[in-house]
Amino acid sequence: MKINKNMVTHHNTCRAEAAVMQRLRDYVSDEEDFMTSLRLYKDRIVHYVDSFLFRNHYVITYDS
Repeated sequence: MKINKNMVTHHNTCRAEAAVMQRLRDYVSDEEDFMTSLRLYKDRIVHYVDSFLFRNHYVITYDS
């Protein structure tokens, strides 16, 4: 989980990061083929789950 600071510039950066992560998640259609090609880096890959605004802090959730 990544909780962002309550600043406009950080919100914009976090929104862009979440958009990139969501596009990557949607682009990878077959996760098994993807993971077998990157099996050496398996411990370093995180999976984007969701992003939301909580008390004016932008939150991105990941699953490893």
